[in-house]
This record gives sequence, C-alpha cells and structure tokens, in this order.
Amino acid sequence: MSKDPAFLFYSQDFIVGVQTMSFEDRGKYITILAQMHQQGRMDEETIRFLVGSVSEKLKSKFKVDENGLWYNERLEKEIKQRTQFVESRRNNGKLGGRPKKPIGKPNGKAKTNLSEDENEDVRLRLRLKRNTKIKEKKNKHGEYKHVLLSESQYQKLIEDWGESETKRMIAVLDEGIERKGYKYKNHNLAIREWYKRDNNKKTGNRFGRNECDQEDDSTPMFPWDEPEEN
Repeated sequence: MSKDPAFLFYSQDFIVGVQTMSFEDRGKYITILAQMHQQGRMDEETIRFLVGSVSEKLKSKFKVDENGLWYNERLEKEIKQRTQFVESRRNNGKLGGRPKKPIGKPNGKAKTNLSEDENEDVRLRLRLKRNTKIKEKKNKHGEYKHVLLSESQYQKLIEDWGESETKRMIAVLDEGIERKGYKYKNHNLAIREWYKRDNNKKTGNRFGRNECDQEDDSTPMFPWDEPEEN
C-alpha cells in the first residue's frame, strides 16, 4: 500500500499553537511535521540535518520515545484517525458500499436509536426543509396594484400566454377588483379562470357549453367566485 499523501491540518489550531514562535521556528516546525508524516519518528540527528538548529521552544512541540526518536502526539493522532477512516471506507467498498434504501412503504418497525450527532444532523435537515417551504413574496401588478403574483407565477403566465396577453389579463382582473371590490384568495388561479372564461366567450362556448344551450344573458360573465362581503 502506498504512503498516505495527506493528513488533516487544522489551521486555527496551528496558528494558536505557534503564536509565540518565531517565523523561522514555524517554518522548521511544519517541515519536521511533514517529514514525520512520510517517514515516521526521527532521531535528533536527522531533524537537525533537515532544519539546522532547534530552539527550546521548537523542541517543546515534540516528545522523545524510549528509543530516542522524536514524535508529535497530535500528528500521530491525526494519522491514526485518517487511517481508520480510509480503512472503514475500503471495507465498505468490499461489501458493496452503503446498503440500498428499502423499496416500498415503511413496515412500521422501530428504527435503531440514532446517536446525538446523527439526531442533530436530522434536525438540521428538517429545519432546512421547512425553510425551503417559505412562501414566495407576492408582487403587486396592474394599474391599481390589486393583483398579487409571485415572480414564478408571473413568469409562468408569460410562458403560457405571452407577455402582452398576460398584461392584458392582469389589467382585466385589476380593474374588476377596483370596480366591483372582488376578493380572491388566489389571484393566480383567479386570473387563469378569467382567461379561460374569456376565451370560451370569444369562441361561443361560454362556461364550457355551446351557445345554443339555454343560458340567461343576465348571468355575470364570472359567477364562479362571488365577491366577499366587506
């Protein structure tokens, strides 16, 4: 197996740990760490060959084992953790990777209890999911600013009808609200219904029926959503 080319380097921890060291010692320190990562523990002769003189402050960053070899505890801890992580992924790969999610509805059986970190991760995902459901801001349209549409609703109307026809229907609904005091919970739905009824009238198929059907001409053009009482 080839030598691992990297180890986790925590920049904040490093900066805090070398604040009282000279820039020369900082350079020597990271050089020794990099060499130890590739070579392992080293004797003092090798270290002095690599970086020259070693100050007491730099020397305090290392410990010496029973064989007289220098080592850094934090470096060896990070190397060990990374090795274990890589090995666990390799073993998972041999077993076919992550198990596939079961297809079909849940069977109602209790799930294995999650760890505290896993529970926190689940809670975070749920919060993010709820945030994505926040309603879009409604923008005011029309001369009288009565028609409320989100940007996505407005763009969808333009996509379906074209910009000029969309603006025409917005003006129709806007004027209707201004003159008659109509109130609608969903202006996007209302304007689409007005458009459909308007086209039915033009084609002689008012309210979805043929003109030859009995129809009272006094019936309002849009009786499907009566105005609310003020």
